[in-house]
Parts: sequence; structure tokens; C-alpha cells
Amino acid sequence: MPAGTTALTKEQVSQYMNSNFKRNGVPIDNKYLDVSNYYKKDGLIISFWDFKIDTSYRVSLESIGAGILGLLKRNKDTVNLYRIIKINGVKFLEYEYQQDNEIFLRFQSDADAKNQNICGLIQCRKPDEKKGAKLFAGVIAKYAF
Repeated sequence: MPAGTTALTKEQVSQYMNSNFKRNGVPIDNKYLDVSNYYKKDGLIISFWDFKIDTSYRVSLESIGAGILGLLKRNKDTVNLYRIIKINGVKFLEYEYQQDNEIFLRFQSDADAKNQNICGLIQCRKPDEKKGAKLFAGVIAKYAF
């Protein structure tokens, strides 16, 4: 993580999110995910987790992205970025959406040979969007399987 980043406990991130945001995009109490990577930097919340994919449900990032895009449009969220990129030989779905004055920058990798992928989120307020995008680009560029 970049200098000046503070690790948070599940309780700390929950309290911070409840005090500073209308919505919480960070998976805190998800029984399907083991999330223990929570960070804060300059008002930005950062979280990432790996996810084991059931081989019978393995689908392309393009299909996953189409479903996510449909859901965001149905919810009338503003989609600011949506793309699939390749970093260190791994495909990533990267998207940014906005709900009112809150920005959500998310990524999800394609599954590796062990059927695992990495997912992540940076959540911030609209005035911090450029700072969030810069941090997002730096964080995602460092991932490799």
C-alpha cells in the first residue's frame, strides 16, 4: 500500500463508513468472502479480497461485466468508467460508478489456474474522485498472480 495508508480493523472500517458515507460498498459482513484487507488514505477507503470461483460457474469477465453494467444502469447509477484491461498478463474488469456524491472504483481479475480471482474497491466522495482514481491505478498495477 502507498505511504500514509492506515490499516483498519473490520470494526474501524464499519464505524468510519457509517459516519462518513450514505452507502457502504465495502464487504464487511459477507458470509461468502473472507475480507480482512481494509485501509484508509486521505479520506479514501480501500479494500481488496480474493475469491474462489466454483468451476461450474466460471464465466468470462465480459459476461460478468455485462451483468454488472446492467445492474448499475437499472439502479440509475452513473457509470464513469467501464473497461477490461490486461496487467502483468492478467485480465481485469475495472469500473467506476457514482451514487449521488459518492464514488466507487472497483476491479475484479480473471480467475487464475487455481480458480481464484482478486477483487477490490476504493470508495470516496466526489471531491476526492481524482485522488481515488490515481490511487486506484497504482493499486491495480501492482497485482500479479
